[in-house]
This record gives sequence, structure tokens and C-alpha cells, in this order.
Amino acid sequence: MRKCKECCAKISAGSKTGYCRKCSKKHFPVWNKGKTKEEFPQLINSGVKLGNQPPNKNTAMSNQQKVKISCKLRDIGINSFNGFKGSEAKRERAKFDSSDVKKRCYERDDYTCAAYGMKGVKLNAHHVESWCSNPQKRFDLNNLITLSEYAHKTFHSIYGSKHATRDNLNNFIDTVKQAPKKTLYVVAGAPGAGKTWICSQLTDIYYYKKYDSPKKFRHLYDMITSDSNKPILYDITTNVSTFIKHSKNLFDIKLVVILEDKDTVKSRVKARGGKFTKSIERRVKRMGTLSKSAVFAGTSDEVLEYLKRCLDDTA
Repeated sequence: MRKCKECCAKISAGSKTGYCRKCSKKHFPVWNKGKTKEEFPQLINSGVKLGNQPPNKNTAMSNQQKVKISCKLRDIGINSFNGFKGSEAKRERAKFDSSDVKKRCYERDDYTCAAYGMKGVKLNAHHVESWCSNPQKRFDLNNLITLSEYAHKTFHSIYGSKHATRDNLNNFIDTVKQAPKKTLYVVAGAPGAGKTWICSQLTDIYYYKKYDSPKKFRHLYDMITSDSNKPILYDITTNVSTFIKHSKNLFDIKLVVILEDKDTVKSRVKARGGKFTKSIERRVKRMGTLSKSAVFAGTSDEVLEYLKRCLDDTA
């Protein structure tokens, strides 16, 4: 990796100047800034002052120009033009996103997800009757309901994007609301602390939902609606406190923290071919703070024994 001649910042190997972008501006200023055609006779026919903004900047493209471009891209003549293709849906979506109907929907529902009951998360305005099948109801406030982004994605992953109905929505919400409240053990630890090692040994007595499994947006729904009567293990990697805060009404959450020293984590990360970064070092320190609100904190071996004892005590 090459370095800038002046500030020693990293630059690409193909840099022709030997300077970074910031230093290049000092050593190689824009040649035509503020220059006039009198100073450059070879540009006498340009008719503009060099360095000025183009005359069409910030000017909306005319409909005639749009038609010409559309015809060119579709390889048809202007006389064969029969309307813009594939952009009506985008224009409608943009119009919906810029309208105040979404905000009114959120305000009406008190910024709360109708399925998970969450506040303070990213929200979506879901169309009760499908956007595609009911264009006349796209901007109807009575056809909107507030869902969290994860609940919204989960709904459409189950029922599809073109077949949203009120019955499907009611069924989705009832499935979540009527599910019994389960015990969820959140196993937190720095990368290399042993979360996966612990959870993988307890799959016969716990329902293990692996955080690194695909479709993270469905994890909540899968855990809530699980048919298993076993307690749940969830080895979440990031934003542990935020997850607990938003999910405390959905589960009986018990936080278990793995506390391993820096050297132990470093050796484990390197043993599996990884690199011990500053981010991992910060996570090791973060676990110490997180352990203050945990039901149990200890080394990976101690946490494994604790989780085994939990079910023995319950039994």
C-alpha cells in the first residue's frame, strides 16, 4: 500500500500523482477555475466563462427530453412511443413516501408496531389490502397500519407481497399475540468468547435460534411462534441492550454474559484464522458493563454449567 508524499495517508497503488485526494488539490489546482475565454484563445468558440456552472444545472428535464431518452433506451421511434414503461410504480411509491399519510398512520397508532407492540424501532406503513391489487386504496389512511420493519418483512415473507388482505393481517397479529410467553436466555459475549460452542451443546434441552442464521428479520417471529416447549437460547452478537429493551414484552428475558479476558479471546480468534481487532477489544470491555444487568456472568465453562443447572432446578 502506497502512502501520500505529504500526509502519509494511504493511497491506491495506481495513483499517478503520489498524493491523496486532499493534498492533490493543493498541488494540482483546477486549471480552468475563474479563467475567461480571452485568456485561452483556443476556446474562443466555447461562448462560456470557464469554471461556471452549466446553464441547465438544477433544471428539471422536460417531458419531451424524457420521451426521447425512453425511446432511445427501448430502441423505438418517437411515433411508436406509447407511454413510459416500468416507472409508474416507482412514481407512485415516491409519491406515497413523500406524502403525510405515513406520518398520520404512525401518529394514529402511537408509533407502535401492531404485531410486536414495539416502540422506538424502525417503522413501516403496511397496506392492509394489497398495494398492487387495490390502487384506489394506496393513500387511504384506513387501509394502513403501523408495523415494525422486521414484522413487515416477516408478514410479506409468509403471505407474499401481492396477496395482502385484512384476514391475513389479522391471522398474523393473532398468531403473535396469542402465542404463550416463552423464557428467552440471551447469551452475550465478545467474538471468540464461546457463544456458539455453549449453545450447540444444549440443543437437546433448549430451542437454539442461531443469530447468524439467514433472514434475521424472522428470528423474533420464529421464536415467538415456536412449537417447542423448551426455553430459547439466542446468541445475539450486537445491540444486546437494544434487543432486550424492545423485546421485553414478548419474552421472559434472562441475560447471560460470557466474561473472558482479552488474552483468551485473542488466542481463540487467532486459532480460527481471525484477527483480533480493536472492535473485538471494545466488545470484551463492553461485556463487563453488560454483566451488571445479567442474571449470571462467568467464563464460557461456567456459563455452560449454569444453563444446564437452570433446567435441573426447574425440573
